[in-house]
Amino acid sequence: MKIFKIRFPKDLYLELKMEAAKRELSIAALVRERLANKIKEN
Repeated sequence: MKIFKIRFPKDLYLELKMEAAKRELSIAALVRERLANKIKEN
């Protein structure tokens, strides 16, 4: 598995951080989940 460093705009980062905290996930886990869902849609 390759590791990538991704920079998000501050507003998107804060949104991800809040959602991750509510769901008790890491931000990385939340991003992986969203990417997996996008791949399944296509």
